[in-house]
Amino acid sequence: MMISKLQNDIDVYLSYSNLLDDNHKVIFLSESESNINFLIDVGVEKYVFRLNKFSELGLRNQIRYEYDALKTLERSYVTPTTFFLDDSTTFFEYGVLIMQYIEGRPLEYKKDLQEAAKILGTIHSLDTNKIDTSSFLKCENIVEDSLSRSTKYLDGFLKSNKLDVDVKLKITDFLEWAQKNKRHGSYFKKDAWNTINNTQPHAKNFIISDRKRKGFLIDWEKPILSDPSVDLAYFLSPLSTFMTSDYIFTEDERDNFFKTYIMYLDRYDRDIIERVKIYTPFLYLELLSKLVNKFINIECSEDLEYKRLKQIVNTDFIDRLTKDIL
Repeated sequence: MMISKLQNDIDVYLSYSNLLDDNHKVIFLSESESNINFLIDVGVEKYVFRLNKFSELGLRNQIRYEYDALKTLERSYVTPTTFFLDDSTTFFEYGVLIMQYIEGRPLEYKKDLQEAAKILGTIHSLDTNKIDTSSFLKCENIVEDSLSRSTKYLDGFLKSNKLDVDVKLKITDFLEWAQKNKRHGSYFKKDAWNTINNTQPHAKNFIISDRKRKGFLIDWEKPILSDPSVDLAYFLSPLSTFMTSDYIFTEDERDNFFKTYIMYLDRYDRDIIERVKIYTPFLYLELLSKLVNKFINIECSEDLEYKRLKQIVNTDFIDRLTKDIL
């Protein structure tokens, strides 16, 4: 559907529903595979009007899942406030969510590392035994689930003529290592620790508000109830940081991140560093597999995403990634 048509439809929708003052502007923000986002500007206040097109989780009602998650997370004060949900699909063919628009800038890894640690520590401190988390999908074996996704991403990758033979061999070795060592997933069953995980806490999903002097984690399409190492391993992964910001953390930065995270974790840390250490290789394989799959299927060879993919899908990068694993 044309963006201009949607803008007009949203204007009509807001006017007839009396949700906001008639004096508002509808401004296109962004579109992804899953959502189309608009800014609703009513002067003093601004809102995000989200139309959901697709669920990466395969849910029948993706927009309600996101709404319920954000409602639960509001008590953390580091996520957007939600105001309205319409999952009837009577006016739009898409689900509708209206939430707080937070003015600010994307997170900068070097500059805002401690703020990110504070945000994740705060969210992971929500006591899932005292709040209703029944609406969240739950992942009890993060290792096997991650390995399963890796295998799907790599289905048929050996046939690709875009990959060097040495790259194929290294990825095959990494996959074989993971299959032989998946028993390490039992660690998370023996000492289960369930927190609300964003699952994709990369730089672009954080907003740093200099006016509010704090940061927020804003995108909650795919939250799950699982071990906190799911978020931490992802946030610290050189695969996620390099793809979003061409940045890789130093060991000192990682150490400082954990110190701040634990400081804001409102409970005993339960060996969080060890948990992340165990899960990280499997997360690396999953992210690498996903990027390999994207590299194989991408058509444009000139944009920034392709250039970064090409830097990752080579033997030097994979060697650095797996030097302490294989």
